[in-house]
Order: sequence, then C-alpha cells, then structure tokens
Amino acid sequence: MALRMEVWALGSSIQKDDRNAKENYRPITLLPCVGKVLEKLVGTQINTALGSRFYQNSSANRKAHCLETTLINVVEDWRLARDARQVMRILSTDMSKAFDSLHPSLLLCKLKVYGLQESAIQLLGSYLNERKYQVKISRHVSSSRFVSRGCPRGSALGPLLWNVFQNDPSYCLTVNLSMYVDDRQIYHAGADQAAVISLLKDSANLATTCGSTLSRHVTGLEKYTEYKFQVLAYTSEGDGPKGSVEVERTMEDAPSRPPSNFYVTATSSTTVTASWQLPSVDSRNGIIKGFKVFYKRKDSSGSGIILTINGGSTFKKNVTGLNKYTEYEFQVLAFTSVGDGPYSSMVVERTNEDVPSQPPGNFTSTASTSTSITASWQLPPADSRNGVITGYKLFYKKRGISRPARMQPINNQATHTQEVTELNKFTEYEFQILAFTSVGDGPKSTTIFEKTKEAAPSGPPSQFNVTVNSSTSIIASWHLPPEESRHGIIIGYKLFYKEKDSGFGTFLTINNGKTSKRVINLDEYTEYEFQVLAFTSAGNGPNTSSVFTKTMEDAPSAPTSLAVVDVPPSNLHGPRITLSWSKPTELNGVIRGYNLFYSHGGGAPKGIPVMDKDTLRHTVDVLGGMTYRFHVRAVTVKPGVNGTITVTTKEYEPSVGPDSLFSSQLNKTTFNISWEPLQNEMSYGRVILYEVRADVWWTAHFHNWFAPNNLTANTSETFVVLFDLMVCYKYNISVRAYTGAGPGPYSEPLELVTSSQTPGEFRATSYGTTHVTLTWKHSNSKELVTYTVNYNGTKFYDKSFKHVGAQKTNSTTYAVRGLFPGTSYKFEIYGSSDCGKTANKSVYITTHIMAPNSPLPLNMTDVEVSGTAVDIYLWPVEQENGPISAYQVIVLKVVDGVEELPGDYGSQLKAASDAKKDYFDFYIAAEIENVPVIEKPWKFTVGDSEKTANYKNEILESGENYIVYERALTKTKDVILEGKASKVAKITISPDTQSILLASVIALSFTVFVLLVKICGLIWQQSRSRAVPNKWIQNKEEIDFNGVKSSPDQQSSKEEASDPNTYMELKPRPSNQKYKLFYKKKDLGFGTSLTIDNGKTSKRVINLDEYTEYEFQVLAFTSAGSGPNSSSVFTKTMEDAPSTPTSLSSVDVPPSKLHGPRITLSWSKPTEPNGVIRGYDLFYSHSGGAPKGIPLMDRDTLRHTVDVLGGMTYRFHVRAVTIKPGANGTLIISTKEYGKLCFHIFKMTFHD
Repeated sequence: MALRMEVWALGSSIQKDDRNAKENYRPITLLPCVGKVLEKLVGTQINTALGSRFYQNSSANRKAHCLETTLINVVEDWRLARDARQVMRILSTDMSKAFDSLHPSLLLCKLKVYGLQESAIQLLGSYLNERKYQVKISRHVSSSRFVSRGCPRGSALGPLLWNVFQNDPSYCLTVNLSMYVDDRQIYHAGADQAAVISLLKDSANLATTCGSTLSRHVTGLEKYTEYKFQVLAYTSEGDGPKGSVEVERTMEDAPSRPPSNFYVTATSSTTVTASWQLPSVDSRNGIIKGFKVFYKRKDSSGSGIILTINGGSTFKKNVTGLNKYTEYEFQVLAFTSVGDGPYSSMVVERTNEDVPSQPPGNFTSTASTSTSITASWQLPPADSRNGVITGYKLFYKKRGISRPARMQPINNQATHTQEVTELNKFTEYEFQILAFTSVGDGPKSTTIFEKTKEAAPSGPPSQFNVTVNSSTSIIASWHLPPEESRHGIIIGYKLFYKEKDSGFGTFLTINNGKTSKRVINLDEYTEYEFQVLAFTSAGNGPNTSSVFTKTMEDAPSAPTSLAVVDVPPSNLHGPRITLSWSKPTELNGVIRGYNLFYSHGGGAPKGIPVMDKDTLRHTVDVLGGMTYRFHVRAVTVKPGVNGTITVTTKEYEPSVGPDSLFSSQLNKTTFNISWEPLQNEMSYGRVILYEVRADVWWTAHFHNWFAPNNLTANTSETFVVLFDLMVCYKYNISVRAYTGAGPGPYSEPLELVTSSQTPGEFRATSYGTTHVTLTWKHSNSKELVTYTVNYNGTKFYDKSFKHVGAQKTNSTTYAVRGLFPGTSYKFEIYGSSDCGKTANKSVYITTHIMAPNSPLPLNMTDVEVSGTAVDIYLWPVEQENGPISAYQVIVLKVVDGVEELPGDYGSQLKAASDAKKDYFDFYIAAEIENVPVIEKPWKFTVGDSEKTANYKNEILESGENYIVYERALTKTKDVILEGKASKVAKITISPDTQSILLASVIALSFTVFVLLVKICGLIWQQSRSRAVPNKWIQNKEEIDFNGVKSSPDQQSSKEEASDPNTYMELKPRPSNQKYKLFYKKKDLGFGTSLTIDNGKTSKRVINLDEYTEYEFQVLAFTSAGSGPNSSSVFTKTMEDAPSTPTSLSSVDVPPSKLHGPRITLSWSKPTEPNGVIRGYDLFYSHSGGAPKGIPLMDRDTLRHTVDVLGGMTYRFHVRAVTIKPGANGTLIISTKEYGKLCFHIFKMTFHD
C-alpha cells in the first residue's frame, strides 16, 4: 500500500517584491521538515534505480554534474571542431516556467517505463496529483482550487522529477546535446554548413529527414507488439497526405522484464508465500507460459533452488520446508515459448519467528548477598533461537517446596545476567531459565541450585526468660531464634544488661552453644534491663524485647549521717538523747524499718523494736554523764550493717533528792542520818557529793524556845552523823545531791525529834498473805512512849491500788492484819512522847500471793440455740490476791442432769481431746492471756474451734446442754495459782430434727391459744407498727419515757414505720398495766432494769453518766408474763462541765537574752471529759494580785509557757471547757530565783 504524502506537502508560497501583483506569486513553497525528509528518502531510492538512465551530459540537479562540467564539455567540443576546421552550429532553447509545465500523468508514465514498481508510482502520484492552492489576504482565506500541472518547487524531490521528465530527447537525437535545468544546447559540427543546419532542424523536429528512401528499417520497436504504419511524402512546400494504415506485430521473444509487483511474504516460521504480477505488457514480448521462483539462504554460497510454475495465470507460490527465522533471497522470472526472461530484483524475506528450540546456554548462578542470587547465561545456539530473542524468563523457588516457582521476566535479549533479590536469607533455591521470542517461550533449562549467603538473624532468640538467682545474680535463658529467622548457623549469643533507665550497659558473649547464662556481680535489689541476640558469621541479629527484673533484696549498708542531740530533762522525763540518721546509701531492698541498740559501761545492750521505715530519728532515755554506744541498722529481708556512734551524755542537775532517808539515834543529841544512793536514773549525772540540811521546825519547850541556826553538812558518802542537837527539838532533815552540773532539789524532809530515841532494830519477824508481825527495841529513856505504825501498800501490776493504814501501840511488837496478798508494803514506826515524835524507821515487806478470787458475773448467759458455737460473756476478776495472768474457760457437758463440776475438778482438768480419752465430761476450752489487763466483761464464742495456748475450743454437740465455767490464774516463776471456777453461762443446743421442729410448732400453737384465752379482756388491733415507748432528753442525767402509743407517727425516732413485719398493737386498759425499762451503756454486756407498776407510762432515769450513749428497751408485762422488748433506742446524755485536768506540773525556764524567767505549765486531759473538750482556760496570780488570764487555748494544747517573776509564789488554775467551764486544776509554785548565790557556813562535827 502506497503512503499518501499530501499532508507532508503543505506549505506557504513565497512572494516577490510587489505583493499586489499576482505574477509575483511563484509556486515555490516552504514545506515541513518532516516532508523534506521523506522526499529525500524517496529521491535517494529513485536515484539508485534510475541513475544510469540519466543523460550523461545533463547537469541539472545531479550530484557530480554541475554547470561548469557541462560548459567544459561544450567548450571542448567546440574547440575540437574549430581545430578540425569544421562548421559548428548551435541551437539553444530555454523553457519558460519549466517546472510549471510538468504534466504529472506523463511523468508517472515515464517512470513506469523506466521500471518503477506500482507502489512507487502510486506514492509519487499521491505526491503530484490533487494539489490545491488557496489565497490568503490578511486574515481572509479563499476556498481551495486544484493544481493540474507543475512540480512543487522548493521541495527536495521536485528537481529530480524534472530531470526524469526532460530526459527523453537524449534517446532520439543523433547530434550533440547539453542539458541544464530548463536550457538546452543542440549543436553539431561538420564540413558542410548546410548539412549541419539541416541536421539541426531534423533534430529539432525529431523527424526523419531522408526523402529519397522508399523503405525504412524501423528499429527500436517493442517486442511482440502490433504497430500501425502510414507513410506520407512531403516537399519543400509541405507534407502530402498519409497512406493507408498497415498493422504488423513484432515477433515473440523472451520477456525483457521480470514479473512486476514481486512480493515475498513469510506466512509461518517455515513457509514463505511469493506473489507477483505479469510483466508489463510492453515487456512480455510474447505469451507468458509460466514462471520460475528461485530462492536460497541469504548467507548461503550454494546454487539455490528453482521452483517452476507452469501456467501464466498462477501468480503465487508457497515455499515450504524453510528454516525458521532465516533470511532467504527470492527472485522470479517469466518465460515464454522462446525462453526465460530476466530475474526480478532480489527480494529478501525472512521466515517468521518461532519459539526457541533450546534453552539459553552456560546457565550458572552465584550468591550475591544474603537475599540475592545472580544468574547468568548465554544466548541459545544460533540455529535454535528461531527468531529474535526478545527476552528471558528466570524461574526460581525454594528448594524442595511443591508450590509453583516465581518468574522474573528479562525483556532485553542483550541482558545475560539477572540478580534475584528479596530472597530468604541462607536458603537454597532452584533456578531455571528460558528464552522467548515474540512468538513464545522456549524450553526451560535444567535446574540448578544455589543458596543465599549467611546473614545476621532477623529475629531474636525465642522464649527469653530471666530468673532471679540471688541478690547479686540472675540466670538468663533462651532458645534458638525461629528457624525462618536464623539466616545462617547460629554461632553464639550476646546478652546485654544494664540498670533500668541507665544510659550504658554491659554485654556478655556466649559462643559455646549454650542457651543460658548466669550473670553475677549485680547490685542488690536493683532493677535491670536484659536483652539477648543471636549472631552468625555475618553479624548480629536484633535484640529481644527488654525483660526487666529486679535482683533479690539483701542486707542494706549502714545508715549514714548518725548524729545526736541532747534533750534536757523535764518534769515528764529524764535526760534523753535524740539520735538521727539518714537512709543507707545502698538500700539493697525495701527498708522495712530500723533496729536501734545501745549500751553503756559494758552493760547488756538495750534494743528498740523495729521502727517504721520512715523513722529517721528516735529519742531514748539515758543516764547523764555516761558514755553510750549506739548502733542503728536498717532492715530489709535481713538486718543490715550497723551504723555506730559513741556519745558521752551531758550531765544535769539531779531531778530529785535522795530517797529513803533514815535516822538512827545514837543518843539524845546525836543521830546517824543515812539515805539510799541517788540512782543514775534520777541523778542525771555522777553524784560527787551530798549536802545535808537540818532545819529546826519546833520545840516542845516553848517557854525555853530560841531559834538555833540551821545546820548543813557535805559528804561523799550516803550517811552523816549530826552532833549536839537540841533536846526536844524537831528537825526537818533534807538531803540533796550534787553532780558536775550543780545541786538537785532537796529530798522530802525527814522529821527528826530529839526528844526520844528512835525505835531500834525495827524489823518484820514473820509475814504471810494478809499479815505481818513487826518488832523493835525501846530506847533506854524513861519517858512514856507511844508507838505509831503506818503502812502504805501498792501493787506494781495495779497502779490504781493503794492500801494505807495506821496502828498505835505501847508494845514493841505488833501484828498488822487485814493486809492484801501480793502487795508491797512500806511500814514506818515512830515514837511519841512529851518531847514530840521520834524519827521514823522503815521496813519493806511484800505479802505472799494467793490464788485469784472467783469471777462474779452480774448476770449469767442462759441461751438455747441451734448452732454449735455460742457467744457468751466472760467477767474480769479484781487483782486483789496477785496479778491475774490468764483466764480459763471450762466447759461441762450436762450428763444425767449433773450441772456441777466435781470437787476435785482442778486435778482432772485437761484439754478437750485428752478429756475425751479419759471419759471426762468437762474440759478446758480456752486459756486467754490477761495482756493487756482486761477490765470489762468481754464477749467469747464457745465452740468456734479456735486454739488458745494448748487448748482447742471444741465445737458443741447438737441436742446437748452445757455449763460454762470461768476461773482466773496467777502464774509465777515457781507456781501456778488457780482461782475457783464460777458459772458464767448455760447453753442448750437444740437438736436439728424435723420432729422436734414439729413438736415446737405444736407447743407454740398451744401456748398462743392459752395466751388468747387469758387475755380475752384485751383488745388486739392489727397494725404495721410495734408498741414501743417514745423518749426525749430531759437534761444531762435524766431520760423520760412515755407509754405505749397507738399510731406509727408517735414511735421512737429510731424505729422505722415501714417495718415489713405485721404486728398487733396492744391498747392497754387504764389500770393493771406494768412495764419494765431496761438500760445500759452502749456496747456494754450488762445493764439495769426498772419496774414501773403504778400504771405510769413514763419514767425519769437519773444518776446517768454525763455525755454517755445509752441503750434503752421497754416491755409491758401482765400477770401472765412479760411481753417482747421494744426495739433498742440509743440516746446520749447532754454535755456537762468536765472534771479537772490531771497531772499538773511545771518546769522552770531560765532567763535568756530574749526573755526573763518563765514557767512551762503542763497538764493532762480530764479523766471525765463529760462532753467534747473545746479548749482550756489558764489563770494565774501571785502575792494576792489580780489574776491574769490566757484566752481559750486549743483543745489539743496540753502545755503553756508564761513569763513570771523570780522568787515569787504563783497560783495557777487550769480548767477544760466543753459547753461550760469545768472545775479548776490548781498548782502552787514558788518560782526559782536567779542571780547571786549566798552561802551560809555552819559549824558541823562529823564522826566516822
């Protein structure tokens, strides 16, 4: 199919000078560059085909034929003619607008004669024909018109086509001809000028100029062609008429040209179809009998193959059996009966492509990285490619898996290597490759195998676990990473660890194939972060997720920054040391507390129980002037290292005077005064001396009275002898101790009367539990002396107990009776005469302990229950006979009606399990320690299976009756004293059977029936409320109750009107109605009942405790029995004035630069607040002056400091305030003087 070139031939004409003159518009166009390129290609092919047929002396638009060449040839011919003395005649012609005269149809005919193929003729026809033009003036364009003649000027193809068009004269002339673009020179030389001119004329007319010839051999005719011939005669005057037409055909010959339109088309990879047309009519030269097709491989040197096609009507031949995708050379000729015509031009055609018949060669693979493998290959053998190898397909998959392989196309036949990426690491793959053409894929190669290189693992080890092994070590364990993430041979592991939130860490390499590691030398009780990775020869894999764990606790280091602060003594305590410390620098765990130990003088250390973890200071009582060694240690799961500090405590003035002053009369005026050494606990330092002062108090001889000087003496011993005392005088002997800080206060004065000699050898000759026999010696004086025995008993285990008494006698022996067992008594004796009292003598005796008293229950628990555990109340025993150590609960199962313990039960009492073995019906159910001392009745559950001491509280049995006893025990180092048991409860355990339940129901029904008969005089009304009294508070100690009301809105404020039960409200008659009112303190196990039998429905209850919550119930009763109790009503008595504050004491505050003398007054809360303490009032005065008051102080204020005058007597009053002020607590104080000290030295005589 010919291409159409009209689009490529578009262009604009170029104008000459005057745009208004139409002749100035030449048909020269500016054509597109693309069109010129196509024209150049077409012109090159025409030149190749027709170049030899162009007239040699034509210089128009031809390569290597220029105007100069033609002129040189013409000039040379002329020179030669001139040299030969010949006549030279020249005919020059010029064609005006030569290109415009070109006739396209005539040109195409000439080209066809010259042998151009039909397709080329059609291509050029599309270029020359149907050309149009338009006229454009400004923006206006005319319609288009066709151009019928002319050749495009300004085109690359136009000059060549013009040369073809004007090439014919060179074949017709026998004279010389020189041709230019549109100019010609026809010239001839000869001796005869006329002949020369004549020949030029003939040549110009292209006519036969020989008029004497009657026959003519016409040559140059076309073969096997019919011609018409006519002859005319002409003279110089002109031509005559033509003769008759003669028709003659030239003879047959072999075709002079090959078949036309010879095409070869590959129809398959082994077949080619050759097609052609008959040679042109003017070249057949006869009847075409057949055709011969010649073909051979293009690169073959052989003779080729000829296929003969007989028959002039067959124009196609399928050539089969060819090689695939191989170039063949094809030619065709036509033959007539005369012979073969010429072969056509050679046409080369290649058979179609096919798939390759062999895979690529030299197929190899090499691992590039851990995730890529490079495959390389060569083209298949040339004879097996069967086309243009347009690419390759590389197939790969993991070795051994059944799923289809992946394919990677390579669409470039020049690529002979391919890197396959994104492979699994350290994995063996199988590879195949094939080549493909445009037709399809060739066969796959044989399979080759290649493994990717090792890589660092992509996954961490699995099952990473860290186990704490000790306070400084852990054990880390793990497993191999999952197989798909190992990517090689795991040759080791790296274990990383660091303290949590620390910026750097440590790693351990484990390359012996082990999957666990013990990490040591860690810090105690420290949280660590652990990670582990696996590595191959290619590198490290990723870390596991962090595992956090904390080492075990261990003993902490010693507390730091130990320091002490002396705390001076006060009225409330002696010298103290406040020890402070800081937390250990290495906690090594959770600090649970601190231990404090301290000692002095090589004595046994004292320990403070574990103190709270936040305690960083502690104050301990110490002795003044002593060297203490304090040890503090922190405790986690174990005690830590001691922090130690050695402190010498500060000395202070003694806090009290010596105790137990004792005088022995050597004679009437000489006495030996002795006393107990002042203990370190009271001296607040080392006592360096004692000062004894004897103050004259009175004399029995007032008529003879004068005031002797007071006496003083100093000694380092604990006694002193006073001489030359005045007879019948009373002296107050006081002693005070001195430490390095100064003197302490004087002791309580010892009365010393010089009238009579102190009783001698005062002692106890015998004593027991309740009596003591005292003896003494009478002085040698003849005075009548009456002796007074005073005693004061206390119990260390009962601070509230005090037993005092006094007895008089004239004898030197006296038995004191009615004493209390287990009591420490101080017995003092003195004699009285006309001269006064003798000095006291003392002796200390502790009476023996007795067995405790039996409990005295105010009411005995009597219950019937269905359960096997019963709540009862136990009763405390007064510690009259000695300290109560414990209480025992004794359970007696009632058998055969026996409800009493046997007389010798004490020796038979055992635990329940042992009693059961010995077939005893009684046993000890519990032993309850009396720590702290039990002072109120308390609830106890019998049968709860709990264990106390060595006794188990066995479960009670259903259907049985029990008597519960209680007794007290006193335990000493040598003996256990057992008190007598008392009944405290009677328990009936109901049998758990349906028959008994049915009997109970029947009995209850019968009881209700009898009750209904007995109270026929009463009126019952169904209601939803129970008959309960109403109440109101009358004053702080009294509560009134109204009688029964009949409507719910008049009930107690604590009774819910919406009680879901249905009750019968009893409306009593005006008379014969009685009530019982019960009340007790809230949560107390026993109470009080009052009977109101005068028909009143209110009762004033008095003598209640102030501001105390009570529980009240009331019931109505008739002669038939008591009704049910009302619901409990709780109310609290009003507030009242509190009692006086207790423990009033004072401390002198020495003056300083900031203030003068002061007194710090302290007190304790009232024992009976009688309300909510809102604060305290303080008043004080001196010397009869007006009292000063301190505004109401906060309720938590229990001390206050006031400014005072030294050496004055003050009277302080403190009272607590609730809704009203309470009673005053009063303290009289003589303030201390400060300033110069005055010493009075008295003459004393000392005896050893």
